[in-house]
Amino acid sequence: MASPALFSSNQALTRFHEKFSSAVVSLDVKSRRTGSLEGLLSRRRNPFGGTAFFIDPEGYLLTASSIVEDAGRIELTTADGRTFQAGVVGASPTGGVALLRMVPPPSEPVKWLQLGSSGATPVGAQAFTLGNPFGTLERTGQVAVSRGIVSGRYQIHASGRYKGEVLETDAAVNPGAYGGPLLDEKGEVIGILLEAYSYNRWLGTALPIDQVKALMPLLKSRKEPGPGEAGFVCEERVIRRYRARVTQVEKGSAAEKAGLKVGDEIVEFGGSEIEQYASFSSALYRLPAGSVVNIRVIRARLARIPEDKMVRLSFEVGPPGAILPAAERGTLGIRFAGDKGTPGAKVTWVAKDGAAGRAGIRPGDVLRLIEGKSANPGLVKGILGAKRVGDTVRLRFSRNGWKKEFRLRVRPFRRL
Repeated sequence: MASPALFSSNQALTRFHEKFSSAVVSLDVKSRRTGSLEGLLSRRRNPFGGTAFFIDPEGYLLTASSIVEDAGRIELTTADGRTFQAGVVGASPTGGVALLRMVPPPSEPVKWLQLGSSGATPVGAQAFTLGNPFGTLERTGQVAVSRGIVSGRYQIHASGRYKGEVLETDAAVNPGAYGGPLLDEKGEVIGILLEAYSYNRWLGTALPIDQVKALMPLLKSRKEPGPGEAGFVCEERVIRRYRARVTQVEKGSAAEKAGLKVGDEIVEFGGSEIEQYASFSSALYRLPAGSVVNIRVIRARLARIPEDKMVRLSFEVGPPGAILPAAERGTLGIRFAGDKGTPGAKVTWVAKDGAAGRAGIRPGDVLRLIEGKSANPGLVKGILGAKRVGDTVRLRFSRNGWKKEFRLRVRPFRRL
């Protein structure tokens, strides 16, 4: 016979499940590339579908962006067996989140979950997962629940599209539960469950809900948020190992308020030493708004400091730059292509009368740095998309062994 304390705890978990599980649904996502290799890989990656949850009575839901990537048709199934259609309102692959809505909107208010605060949730706090692991909800009509703790916080900066802070939990997170909520003991959402980024780990990871809330205005306005603003620029330096020297800190940024200074040399990022500058730079400048940057820097000797000083800093990435109206956006007259996994962005087309064409840039050249940051097609698109007509852009290109710096001025589209 179970002890009274254990029985009481199980009763509490049952009440928790009854109160909050009706806000959780399973997702069956049909790829728009159903007959393609991408569609096949998507089905293999998520053979049991995924999970989503309502966040207001009007039928809006949140899930992980990877679950609905390239989605054609999305079907929701509730715990009482009803099925509905849904569409993607906004998605941020770099932010790891997608906002959905029932189509058509519900005729009656739905049960929904309150968004809490991941920042106010300490390591060691109780945590609960609700979801559709291995298709449980669709097969049995039951939302699965698991209890554990928030066992840690750290940054992902290895593989995958999402690079940022995660909450770690020892509550069960299995295939099919991805996209579901991580809840605190009050039943408020503190994270969104992510696909396992490493199959060597058995602990689950969740996207902190605070950075999701920072992206919500852009998601609801059907705009795709770009990476957040880290608030500083750095360059590569190698002294026995890779470092990143800070060359600029934006005034008023979180980085400045945390104490980061020009001349600081970053030697550790997200708890790990910098192994390759290119991978560090790519991860840093793809961090979504609201994510936390944890770094360790060497601060050079000053008159008051007898030797180099090791400093640990932590600050929050600011929101992405504002998306400009079409009338204010310009162009350099250039197009890029490239592999997301490799540094650099290759020039595929140049307008002869554009800023790039007049400067002598031509197809085949490779963009290495943009505004002092290691270039890749996604980053280039984000930076150029935030530039107004008349702004200048710092670029470094390479061609057949040589490298050259350019300062190009963004020009109106109509002049090309």
